[in-house]
Parts: sequence; C-alpha cells; structure tokens
Amino acid sequence: MSLDHMTFSIPSGGDDDGDDYGRNLPLTIHLRQATDGDANQGDNQTNTGFVIWPAAVMLAHYLTENPILVLSDDTRPHGDIMELGAGCGLAGLAAAMLLDKRNHQERKEKRIVNQDRVIFTDYNPACLENLRLNVLLNNLDSSHEVLGLDWFDQLPSDRAWLDMNGASHARCRLILGADLIVCTNDADLVAATIDCALIEGGMAIILGADRYARFGVSSFPRACRSRGLTVKVDEDILESREDDIGKRLLVDALELGGYRNGKSSSLYDFTMFTINKPITPV
Repeated sequence: MSLDHMTFSIPSGGDDDGDDYGRNLPLTIHLRQATDGDANQGDNQTNTGFVIWPAAVMLAHYLTENPILVLSDDTRPHGDIMELGAGCGLAGLAAAMLLDKRNHQERKEKRIVNQDRVIFTDYNPACLENLRLNVLLNNLDSSHEVLGLDWFDQLPSDRAWLDMNGASHARCRLILGADLIVCTNDADLVAATIDCALIEGGMAIILGADRYARFGVSSFPRACRSRGLTVKVDEDILESREDDIGKRLLVDALELGGYRNGKSSSLYDFTMFTINKPITPV
C-alpha cells in the first residue's frame, strides 16, 4: 500500500481561561496515511491503521479544547500517556505536541521539566513502523515511544502492562483511544487493557462512533464497571456542539479517510467514554 505525507491542522476551541500551553493553536500535524488510490481503504481490515478515522480527528480536537488533560497540574498525577490502537497516531501526536510545547517553554524559563511522554501503541507491525515515521515527521522529543501492544496479551497485574515482546511497562496516567470498539468482543478487550495499563487515579478517554454504527459500544460501560472502573458516557457529541467546528472537522475527516463515494455523514455521531480508575483505600 502506498502512503502519502499530508499536513493536518487541528483548530483549538479553548478559551482565555485555558492553560497557556494549550492556546495559540492550531496544532499543525504532519503524518502519512493511505492514499486515495486505495479504493478499499475504509473497508479493508488490514488498512484501518493507515486511515485517519473521524473519531481520531474529534479526539485530537477535544484535547486542544482541554489541554489540562494532557499537561496535568498539581492536582493530577504525572506520568506517561498511552494511545491505544493508535493507527496513524493523530490523537497521540496532538498530545505529544502539547507536552513538547510546555517542555520547551519550561526549559526556556529554566524551570523543572516534567518527563511526561506519549507511548503510541498498535498491534500491526506495519502500523508501528508508520507511527515511528509520523513521530519523526513532527520533530517530536525523542522521549516519545512507539511500542507493540496486543489487547489479548494483557493479564491482571499490580503494576504493569505487556508489550508484544513480553516486556512489562509501568502503568500510564492517561489513556487515549479513537474508534477502538468495532466488534462485540472489543468492549471486554479494551476494558481489560485499560484496567491493566492505567494507574490508580488515572483517566482514559475513549471516543468513537456511536452504538448505531459499531458493535460493542453499548456493552463497553458494563465491561469497565465489572473491573471496578467508573465510566461517564457522553452521547451525540457532534449534535450537541453549538458551533460548526466539529461538523467541519467531521466532513474533512470523512473525506481524508476515503469516505467520498456516496457515504453520508448526516447520521454519523460519536460517543465518548471518560473512564477513571479509583484509588484503592489503604
């Protein structure tokens, strides 16, 4: 499959009360995805990781609207951020750019730089290689990392998640995921992976197509709660927007993802799950 370098701008919806490092956007992200010449790119399972899915665009935009989720503060734990099933890595790239922007400013001011980083994960070796190229294209800090992660490999553990080489890694404080739940069993697999990879007190944000477009979405909250995670569900994300930024982003994303052949975005909407892992009482 041929891949093409493209530039993608994520506008900010933040206001003047936001963090200084989250303003003065848009973020301009360079990446490679499948070209329009691959007519089946939206339907071929092997190609899904090389396409910008609409939920990834919406999640990246959500992070620019709420940069404190990425940047953390004195009330939130510091640590790694993970993108699950990253594909092209759009949401993770947005998070990494916010972190690098803050770190650059703190170095300039000779302040202590927090060592938070983004770990991009996927199970497809070709996607992992493309993710590494996308990290390089954006001149990101070398601390950000790309690792293979298979949801089927994750086992209940006190302190670690496993990569595809069997190595264990410390849990993350924030997990991001876009359009992860497609099949019925994805709900249990994603919930179990979040439970393994998220620290106590940490948060996961999973955004994807709604239950009318994807199997497993309806059962995902139950799968999370069965593991002791708390879940907040926000439906009709696109319909609830008062401005037209989200609608424009969706149309652009549908076109970039190869959905031009008569496929309508009028019935396409999103569900966002905000998942928290409670701290175990001592």
